[in-house]
Amino acid sequence: MANSTENISAFAFQTGKQIEDIIDIRTNFLRKQNEELQYKIFDYHSILKSEDNLIAKHFAAHYAKYFGITTLRHGEIESSTRKEGEE
Repeated sequence: MANSTENISAFAFQTGKQIEDIIDIRTNFLRKQNEELQYKIFDYHSILKSEDNLIAKHFAAHYAKYFGITTLRHGEIESSTRKEGEE
């Protein structure tokens, strides 16, 4: 019985992988492109936040609001537009 379960599991895994590959091809790899775009958005936001001038920090707050970027602090999600020191 264990051998047939392993065969079914291997078949299900291979079938699932084939379905994922077909979806990726049919959607022009949109999932990968979306992940890359998210990375670029978060990376640019991090650069803006680390700048040492008020204009960049002000723009970073608007950028975060526009893209819906939030921050996890003390186990709670909060808006990244909150000013430093606010509780």
